[in-house]
Amino acid sequence: MARPTDAEASSATRPAPRRRRPVRWVLLGLAVLAVVVVACTALLARDALTARDALEEAALIVPEVEQSLRTGLTDVAADAGGSLTDVPALAELQEQTGTAREATDGPLWRVAALLPVVGASVDAATTVSAVLDQVAEVALPALATAGDAVARTGRDDDGSIDLQPLAASAEDVGTARAVIADAHAELAGIDTTALQSQFVEPVTMLEDQLAQLDELLGGAERAAVLLPPMLGADEPRRYLLLGLNNAELRAGGGIVGSLTLLEADGGRVDVVRQASSGDVGPFAEPVVPLDPEVEAAYTTRVGRFVQDVTLTPDFPTSARIAAAMWEQDHGPVDGVLATDPVALSRLLEVTGPVTVEVPEDIADAIGTERVEITAETVVDLLLRRAYDALDGARADAFFAVVASTVFARLSTADVSPVDALPALQHAAQSHRLLVWSAREDEQALVDGTLLSGGFSADRAADATGMFLDDTVVGKLSSHLETTVEHTGSVCTDDGRTDTVTLRMANTLDEERARDLPFYVAGPHDAPDRGTMSLNLTAYGARDGVVPELTRDDDVVGGSSVVVQGRQRVAVNVRLTPGESTEVTMTTRAPAAVARGGGAPAPGTRELWTTPTVGTPGLHVSEVPVCG
Repeated sequence: MARPTDAEASSATRPAPRRRRPVRWVLLGLAVLAVVVVACTALLARDALTARDALEEAALIVPEVEQSLRTGLTDVAADAGGSLTDVPALAELQEQTGTAREATDGPLWRVAALLPVVGASVDAATTVSAVLDQVAEVALPALATAGDAVARTGRDDDGSIDLQPLAASAEDVGTARAVIADAHAELAGIDTTALQSQFVEPVTMLEDQLAQLDELLGGAERAAVLLPPMLGADEPRRYLLLGLNNAELRAGGGIVGSLTLLEADGGRVDVVRQASSGDVGPFAEPVVPLDPEVEAAYTTRVGRFVQDVTLTPDFPTSARIAAAMWEQDHGPVDGVLATDPVALSRLLEVTGPVTVEVPEDIADAIGTERVEITAETVVDLLLRRAYDALDGARADAFFAVVASTVFARLSTADVSPVDALPALQHAAQSHRLLVWSAREDEQALVDGTLLSGGFSADRAADATGMFLDDTVVGKLSSHLETTVEHTGSVCTDDGRTDTVTLRMANTLDEERARDLPFYVAGPHDAPDRGTMSLNLTAYGARDGVVPELTRDDDVVGGSSVVVQGRQRVAVNVRLTPGESTEVTMTTRAPAAVARGGGAPAPGTRELWTTPTVGTPGLHVSEVPVCG
């Protein structure tokens, strides 16, 4: 055999060459990957545009749906076949939010949420879409269902209210509030500082809208949970109704002039007894232990005389004292209500004129056994004309008869509860209708609402106050004209400075003052007859600084104390017939409140005042958000 050559041997010992993947396959793989990336990007972009358009449309529809749910009760009640769940805008909103949720859901969006720079914004878009869709599909229909229940609340032939539909809506509303709570938690988890700028506003806007919807649902839940038992669905309830007389002012509205005992049983409300302030007390000692700060500010009178329980602007305090006073003389009650002639005028717009059967002693004084009361005449009749013929005690008794007659008329079968709702809402918003329950669990739900009148409650922590209290016995305040104006807000390094002006005028002239009865204007030989003497008390926000007061541009000072966590300063204002004056209060909101964290809503402030004949007791103003 021939030996291999050197070349052959060398070739045999070398390893075989490695197989190489052709470059074209690598390029092809990269091209495919690029196509996939481009395709995914295109799909994401398409879905993002779809979601953006749907969310923008939804943002425009949400306020429309909310307004429909706020104001649609009357229309639904008038249309036996109608329903708030059939509001066209609600169906359109659900379609848009469903589109946005579908467009931002899927594996591509989950992967994109992990990317740097844009990942947080992608994740936020997914969260916002999901949250809004859940609100549209669950929370808003539940709110509509609750609205339907209120709208369809009717009366039986005996005037009792059918409470079953309202009670049945409580579970749905509770579920809806849970959805809103979850939605808030989801949005709270979004770090807006990590978002691209165009994604920040939709998140904050949705948070604001959720807060408004939660407020609506909170009201619906309270109505569904509170009204049935408070109206006697489970057992009879008894309530004390205080008639507040604006002709003699106290901080909480007016002196207690009349008292009416009401009984609610199975949705029917009846008048059990009428009384005047002279039928309760006075008491040698306060009927309940007084907070030392309350006693220092208002003296023990607030706990000894039923006429003076409204010396404090905090209605739960007034109500607890009034309930204890009534219990000592007449037996226990389950709660206390308060209203005034201005609120009665609103209710008379619903009921129409009522005819009042007056007691014999009053009939002898006024020359008639029956008096027709209308929305246009009730305020002047109770606060002015009654005193032309009646002394204080009989005028109070007449007040009680009128108030009980109006409430009895409201309880008849031909007055729809829904028809009365706007008047009741207006009265509550003006602090002319107040409610307190002696049951702690119920009062916990009342707290934080306009009906509670709780100036010491957390809801009013950032509110300020300017209250009036007559210092002389009489009924001159029916001739007091007042106006309230928010005159300015300025951002400062420490927060915000707010100013409000209270204008007061004594509309009497000297001739008319001389002709008024002594129980209205004082002794006929008094040199200052017709002169009003009012204590004005100014309150800052809780844990705030002492308010500063000027009167007609001159700085005024007064006694200052702390009451329930608020700095309070009091000054006396005297007004001769025809005289007017302006008192301006300056308060300082701390930085946390000025930045929009205060109640009742960012960019607003509340001023509480004494409800007078012409001015409500609550004023909400827009203010700048500082910092």
